[in-house]
Amino acid sequence: MESRFNDKVALITGGGSGIGRAIALDFAQEGAKVVVVSNVATEVEEVRTHVVEAGGECLAITADVTRLEEVQRFTQAAVAQFGTIDILINCAGATIEKMVVDMDPHDWDVVQDVNLKAVFLAGHEIMKIMIQHNFGKIVNIASISGKVSAASATGAAYCSSKAGVISLTAVMAAEVKRYDININALLPARTNTAMFRKYHPNYRDVVGLMEPEDIAKVVLFLCSEDARCIKGVAVEVSNGQELLDWDGTES
Repeated sequence: MESRFNDKVALITGGGSGIGRAIALDFAQEGAKVVVVSNVATEVEEVRTHVVEAGGECLAITADVTRLEEVQRFTQAAVAQFGTIDILINCAGATIEKMVVDMDPHDWDVVQDVNLKAVFLAGHEIMKIMIQHNFGKIVNIASISGKVSAASATGAAYCSSKAGVISLTAVMAAEVKRYDININALLPARTNTAMFRKYHPNYRDVVGLMEPEDIAKVVLFLCSEDARCIKGVAVEVSNGQELLDWDGTES
């Protein structure tokens, strides 16, 4: 079946679960060869099996996205397998919800490394390939929390890292604006993932709670030719969670 991403190679970090998994499966369904990267081997193997059984092509790689040598390893493996990388989705994420006064500095570093440093490292390696080919699509998964940080009294590490992703995305897009490369950030609001459910046991009470598949659809649009003129933008996807009812109360 003709699709938007036939013959394209999409690499998704954090692609073994949640939003990343949904993105990987949607790319495969639309004809892309997918490279799924995660630090959990069972998760990436499950995604690979699903894609292959559906007739697609998938390379599953277990790696630590916060280490340069690991990023170089999975970048080289993807190019060796499929010849290039056309699309990069930085979706690996972590959070530790504690107040600043209670947080161990090591926990701070873990969240910053996974959410922000990993975006830099993947861009550092894969943007070089895209510049050589004068083509590329990158979507960095940030969060609405990167813009409304004060809404979370225990989100210092997470919110600040996602704000950093938003800023870094704009700089990355400016660096490659002379090439046919689109780089944008996606800012989801509350989404039904394992990470969200861990810290929010009453997640089903959220009005407008989204599913990972809802976010994946927007990511694929940003990587399509329909979005070729969208560059350096922070795209908010909230399903109206921030809206108020007519009398000013929360929905």
